Amino acid sequence: MIQDKLYTILGAFLCCLCISCNGQEGNDVISKEEVEILLSADTLCTASTVSNTVEVRITNRNAVQKLVIRKRDSKETTLHKSIPAADLDEILTFTYQPNEVDEKQFYFIFQAQDGNGKALASKNLFVETQYGVIVSNLTKIARVTGKTLSGENIVNPNHTDELYNVGGTDLGIIWDMENGYYGLFFGDTYGRNFLPVGGGPGPAGDWRSNVLAFSNDTDLDDGLSFSGMAVDNNGHAREIAYSAKNTSGNGDYTSIPTAAIHADGVDYLHYMNIRTWTGWVTNYSALYASANHGETWRRCSEVIFQGNSNFGQVAYAKKDGYVYMMGTPTGRDGSACLARIPEKSMLKQADYEYWNEQEGWIKGNESAATILIGGRVGEASLMYHEKFKRWIYAYVDADGGLIYRDAPEITGPWAPEKGLVTNGYPGAYGQFMHPGKASDSRLYFTMSQWDPYNVFLMRVDLRCVE
Repeated sequence: MIQDKLYTILGAFLCCLCISCNGQEGNDVISKEEVEILLSADTLCTASTVSNTVEVRITNRNAVQKLVIRKRDSKETTLHKSIPAADLDEILTFTYQPNEVDEKQFYFIFQAQDGNGKALASKNLFVETQYGVIVSNLTKIARVTGKTLSGENIVNPNHTDELYNVGGTDLGIIWDMENGYYGLFFGDTYGRNFLPVGGGPGPAGDWRSNVLAFSNDTDLDDGLSFSGMAVDNNGHAREIAYSAKNTSGNGDYTSIPTAAIHADGVDYLHYMNIRTWTGWVTNYSALYASANHGETWRRCSEVIFQGNSNFGQVAYAKKDGYVYMMGTPTGRDGSACLARIPEKSMLKQADYEYWNEQEGWIKGNESAATILIGGRVGEASLMYHEKFKRWIYAYVDADGGLIYRDAPEITGPWAPEKGLVTNGYPGAYGQFMHPGKASDSRLYFTMSQWDPYNVFLMRVDLRCVE
């Protein structure tokens, strides 16, 4: 179990481990060498699939008149139970089931007292009401795109406004190109004259529907540096997936990347062709492919999803010879369905297999896909975490938070939602995990912010509660 765990929300309290019988802090523990409280675990995982009980032993029980157990969270300390000496068996079993008002992390204080209420020994038991992959210590590391703004105290290794005519953009979908480089696809992009105007693109020239960067940087704690971008003859980042820029609401408005993957020696881009952003009306979703590590790309007519498809937006990840594709309708209001594709069959849509909860994998019938993750899911990213042997699925929820769920198998069961970025970053979206860190105890991901309409590199610490 987790050793010497100090939770951030409770850190201010941990200096006070002893509480008198009337709840006042400050009593000294006496005869500590004579009485000791021993717990079979330091952490109680009340939402876990393993045992949620802890054995309690007290040495020199004859000196103890009662065992007082108090619950402490970030707001208050309350009496949970008081056990008189007559009921202090050699081994006590402590069990706790969480309720709807419990915080995600709190702890119990076990205190052995003498007949005068003096503390003879104390021991803390930390409680987890979550299981699976747990994140902490959210950090904004660096700017990925655009110009450093006044008062901004993070590094900016790329200066894309100066070098590539990219002043404003979003997304930053990362995939492993398997040649020592990672690709990053960005969405609607504007030139170096772009200025933040309180959210979104704003007045700026050189509109491109998408642009592509390359990076061989693996040390991300000082930022994510580009080795270059796909550029035109002027050295400006060029558009990869074509769009007609028809803003009437009745045609081809813009082509937005949703996912990318390297499969069987080829790099693939999944994109959605938007008719109008009002309701995210989509003409279709389809693929582009590059057989030369992103130098040139071709539109793939072999695969197309209709505008109302449950795979209008997708997230890709590879495992055991398959590309797994988690799909949602375009926008942020749909639920997630699942498909898998043999790596050699990315351009053979008839070979796509769709997950049906009752019947398993069904080949070639998109309508057979049943909902895997319900609710309102948008702009997702998928990873199989090699260290923790769990799938992680991160997405934007309808309330504007960045959420993730995790599971031991791609088909589930998926743990309840947990927050990835829930406050402090208004207008956050587009949380795309870096696949090069899938064996790390830290998760790195790009994050867009509507204001200043650019992309940043974020990091969280990871641990896994089984």
